Amino acid sequence: MNTSNFDMEEFIKLGRDLGLEGDQLLQFTEKRQAEAFEREERNKDRGLKRLELEAEAFEHEERNKDRGLKRLELEAEAFEHEERNKDRGLKRLELEAEAFEHEERNKDRGLKRLELEAEAFEHEERNKDRGFKWFELEAEAFKRGERNKDRELKRIELAAEQEHFKEADKRRAHELEMKSLELSAAETKDLGSSADEAARAPKLPSFNENSDEMDAYLERSERFSKDNNWQEAAWAVRLSALLTGNSLEFFSRLPKEEADDHRELKLALLRHYDYTDDGYRRKLRNCKPEEGETRDLFIERIKSYLEKCLATAGLNEDYADIQDLIQKERLSQRINCPP
Repeated sequence: MNTSNFDMEEFIKLGRDLGLEGDQLLQFTEKRQAEAFEREERNKDRGLKRLELEAEAFEHEERNKDRGLKRLELEAEAFEHEERNKDRGLKRLELEAEAFEHEERNKDRGLKRLELEAEAFEHEERNKDRGFKWFELEAEAFKRGERNKDRELKRIELAAEQEHFKEADKRRAHELEMKSLELSAAETKDLGSSADEAARAPKLPSFNENSDEMDAYLERSERFSKDNNWQEAAWAVRLSALLTGNSLEFFSRLPKEEADDHRELKLALLRHYDYTDDGYRRKLRNCKPEEGETRDLFIERIKSYLEKCLATAGLNEDYADIQDLIQKERLSQRINCPP
């Protein structure tokens, strides 16, 4: 079988006949093509070795001829020296020289033939290289097609997963809203409030990420719950019903135990929005008067940042703790690293 004509399509057909598909089919075709290529390379090496041996034999013969020519020249010199007046001897030498030249011309033609054969061999090698390159391009295109299929499948899986999360978030929000309504109805009944009084009671607006600060909103929510005499066990559910956007998405990812505990939920939301001792220190460090803010309000805001920074860091509002906080702040600024 001529492996040089055994192209990729025949290997693929043979692999499919053997029941191979996908990566197995690709590996099978690559292995078969590599084996065919190696056999051709070995045949080429043997052909090249044969040509080298012929060239060595040719060179050896040339050297012998050169030695013969030298011998003839020496004999001619001796003959000319001894037999200058013998025309027949000189004619014989001329004929021998002519025969030698004829033989040399034949050798030149043989050398030219070998050069043409070598050129044809190189041309065949280039064609084989182009064929192997085509096979590599086909294999690469096949791999790209497989990768595109994998990416499309991954995209479909991600879209389905995102849709699943959206549905889960909707169900969680609905459950929280229903639970909040149930708690409101139960507390209204326990307190003996009438339906008209409940309707007239002020309602806490939902959290707005564009205008509300999470720490201030949480304090407002706690005061609102206390003013309405709600049980603390229901605060987390009522708060979750007022979350929107990013805060609601963050809440939906919390474990149930943490989401149902108001204290744990509050701490998680404060951490998420960077209302920690480090966060308050950055606010204290970078705060500037806002547009329309009076000097007294600006001072109160600074005091609020300082108090919350001390509270979240577990420090007391005394001179030693404040001094320690200032020293840490100055050290952090000087060495440009987090505390």
